[in-house]
Amino acid sequence: MEQIKWLLSNLKHYWPLVGLVIFGSILEGLGTSFMTYLVKRIMDDVFILKEASKLYTILYLFAGAAVVIQIGFFLRNFLMNMVSEKLLMHFREKMFEALLYSKVDFFINHPSGDIISRFNNDINAVKNILIDYMLSLIKEPITVLLLLGVLIYRDIYLTIIIIFAFPIISYSVKYFGGKKAKYVKLNQERFGIINQHVTQLISGIENIKIFGAEENFLKRFREANKNLFKAGMKTIFYTVTNSIFNQSTGYIVFGLVLLYGGYRIVHGYTTAGNFISYITALLLIQMPIMETQKGFMNMRSSIPLVKRVQEMLTLTKEKDGFIDIDSLLVPINMKNVYVVVDSKEILKDINLVINPGDKIGIVGPTGAGKSTLLDILPKLVSYKGDVYVKDTPLENITNKSVRSKIALASQHVFIFNDTARNNLLIANPNASDELILKALKLAKAEFLLKLKNGLDTILGEYGYTVSGGERQRIAIARIFLTNPDILLLDEITSALDVHTEQEVISNIFEVFKDKTILIVAHRLSNITACNRILYIEDGRILEEGTFEELIKKQGNFYALYKKSR
Repeated sequence: MEQIKWLLSNLKHYWPLVGLVIFGSILEGLGTSFMTYLVKRIMDDVFILKEASKLYTILYLFAGAAVVIQIGFFLRNFLMNMVSEKLLMHFREKMFEALLYSKVDFFINHPSGDIISRFNNDINAVKNILIDYMLSLIKEPITVLLLLGVLIYRDIYLTIIIIFAFPIISYSVKYFGGKKAKYVKLNQERFGIINQHVTQLISGIENIKIFGAEENFLKRFREANKNLFKAGMKTIFYTVTNSIFNQSTGYIVFGLVLLYGGYRIVHGYTTAGNFISYITALLLIQMPIMETQKGFMNMRSSIPLVKRVQEMLTLTKEKDGFIDIDSLLVPINMKNVYVVVDSKEILKDINLVINPGDKIGIVGPTGAGKSTLLDILPKLVSYKGDVYVKDTPLENITNKSVRSKIALASQHVFIFNDTARNNLLIANPNASDELILKALKLAKAEFLLKLKNGLDTILGEYGYTVSGGERQRIAIARIFLTNPDILLLDEITSALDVHTEQEVISNIFEVFKDKTILIVAHRLSNITACNRILYIEDGRILEEGTFEELIKKQGNFYALYKKSR
């Protein structure tokens, strides 16, 4: 129940509202209990003694009790919904913030479908806990206790029969709640898989169609959908069987009460009015008892969902340093650096010195670890070993200080569903129109000006309204809006034609001639202007030197060069 305690602790800011909810529940319980008291008055005073004058008094009291119940109902439901909406608003904001500041590793190890499922389905499940389950557990036990008081007051002997049923109900909560919890958790996990399939469909529809993979994807989705159906049916099965168990227990208890109550009336131990009042309270108490039991069972079964939300809200933040630096145009030294992702060594024993103003080309086969090498300096990946910025360990430098002096662009261009202008200004929110026009010219991205609404044209989700090459030119234009000390360029021209590529690369080397540049490229023509070249394979730097030195060496780089000609 640790997760439920955690959920309750988050309600501490809303205790005044929760207090009113409890007060409303007490009003409902008192009104309901008072009505059972009035039943005896009707039976004994009106039906049996024929005192007509008391009928109107009792009806007024009934009306008053009904008003009290409705006031309590409003306070309980409206205010609890307000509390839940406030809490969910807080959770959504905190979860989004936690994702923003979490380690990049989290996104590598968790499918997007699972993250979206937690953000949407699991948070909505928390709302159900608060409204459907917790609200019942506030109101129903209060009603049960008040009606139980009425039952004890009316006939303690009959009430003993009911009390014997409580251990059976407690066992039902434990058994059915545990079973349901297992499949509720499984259900949410399989929802995540469904979301993952839909996300992949949206992002990869072009490739799916071009490769004729519709049947394959449909087959995989059907399997995932079938598994979700199975988990859902198991959840429903234990919910329904629990209801049958509870109702059967209620019928047995009610039958025993009728049997023993009839015996007590026949032998004069109680009056008919007293027994009818008792039966009325008993009928009214059954539903609150069942709802209380159902609430406990659902709370127990919802623990895995609360845990999933809790995990997202308490994500480990990426490590930050405590030293601000003024410049990255200083010697940077990597010593025996390793990068391990999901138990796999991506980079191994990297030893590299980067001098201010270096232009370093990085080449090697696919999967060699080239992109990961670029991710080290902006602290986007965790690493083992030592990285020094001059004499300061990189891990001791604040993330903001480092990243504000680095421009990173890759072949995987981030375009969000907003205007072209805002997609550019993400790099420099204060960029003037003059600087934007200059950046577009240098990046050969003037096509943005010719769009229907110019720079105010919405580019669409993932930038689907522009081509792959155009998206890359937008990413390059962002670079020209910044003034970094270090540029990290990862296959930024892979979708450009040779002529445009040469012009863009030439502009980058000219504008940032005094800056440090690390560029990953498959086309060797992009790195001929570099003063150093690294050849990486299987996570290791196998060769390092100038273009001429590596050609003369006739090693791995030379073989790559020969193949590219």
